[in-house]
Amino acid sequence: MRNFNTEKASAFLHGEIVAVGLMIQMAFNGYPESEIQKVRDLMAYMHMPLTLQDIRFDATPDSLDFFIGKVAEATSLSSTEDIGLLRRSVKAAL
Repeated sequence: MRNFNTEKASAFLHGEIVAVGLMIQMAFNGYPESEIQKVRDLMAYMHMPLTLQDIRFDATPDSLDFFIGKVAEATSLSSTEDIGLLRRSVKAAL
């Protein structure tokens, strides 16, 4: 995220960006929405960004495709099913 959204992400702490990514990972790993909501509630209580848009991620279709492609490449995701799940998980964090 920070590597490809450097200027816009510079206003946020590393942990804030990681926390938004954690919610994406939780969705990808199939955590129940109630568990993701607990993390979201804790982040809101601490006045942290909650979504990709909160950390100024450019959510255009091209940017999303680029980001999903980079994550898939870095994690060796290759199946259509896994990439589709990643796409849904990222979109849930918008």
